[in-house]
Amino acid sequence: MSKLHDEFIAGIGTSASVDDNVHAMLNSIADRIDECGGNRVKLSDLATILRENPQAVSVAIQKVTPVPVTKAEAEAAERAAADKKAADDKAGTAQPVQLQPA
Repeated sequence: MSKLHDEFIAGIGTSASVDDNVHAMLNSIADRIDECGGNRVKLSDLATILRENPQAVSVAIQKVTPVPVTKAEAEAAERAAADKKAADDKAGTAQPVQLQPA
């Protein structure tokens, strides 16, 4: 990917909401159009950036947007962690648990 495309990807929002991240991306596109000031070369470069790798844009939005967890999934994860802790305690192999963000 080009440096300009990488900069565009870096400008995608980091909100917990897909809608907010898409909104940030669209605002970024609008800002870049404004920056072109009608210059056909700059507009052409922007179009190239936007067409270069749409999948990378989609992946970038997905990476910065946490996956929603249902209550049932959260409860199941808590039960699994408690069961593992109980088994480790019983076996004498308990390790500190560090939760990782989704």
